[in-house]
Formats: sequence, C-alpha cells, structure tokens
Amino acid sequence: NKAETDEAVIKGNLGEGGKSLDSLVVSDGDNEIDINLDNVKINDDGSYSISKVDLSSLADTELTITANLTDVDGNKTTITNSVVKDSIYGDDSDDDGDDITPA
Repeated sequence: NKAETDEAVIKGNLGEGGKSLDSLVVSDGDNEIDINLDNVKINDDGSYSISKVDLSSLADTELTITANLTDVDGNKTTITNSVVKDSIYGDDSDDDGDDITPA
C-alpha cells in the first residue's frame, strides 16, 4: 500500500571476493533515484541490505534496479533486476461495504 512505498528494502549480493558496490539506481522508466551508498555495509559474503528506501517519487509500474559493481581485479559489472511497485493493491479506500470475501 501507499505507506509501504516510503520504506522499501533493497537487498542484494555481490558475491564473495571483495567486490565493491559503485552505484545503485531505481527507475520507473521516466524518473530515477540514485541510492546513497555512504552507509551501506557489504558483509563478508557479499550481501547487503538497504532499509527505508523512499520510492514515493516513482510511478506504480515495473521498476528497474541497476547495480554497478567492481571486482577485486577492477572488472566492472552491471546487474539489473526488476520488481513491480503497486501502492494501491489491497487499498479499500472506497469502503462502500461491497467487499467480496472468499468463502
């Protein structure tokens, strides 16, 4: 729902081997958010998690998450993934009493 779009969590894994996360961008195709990586801790196994990512400025649509990283040898890699943002699913804001409940 709408309140949850203000506190999204982005999780990823760069793999072992000392890779660095150079940039992380979330886009709806028209607008994008550059995630601040200053306080992102990459664990020894390469995993990371970023909490409270504010996606409210992005449209309800398929979002593309792009991570740019560098391995210990200096090789640069781009990884892309997608997720659907739907801030109105399950929002019964009309509350007209005509809800359908499965039997």
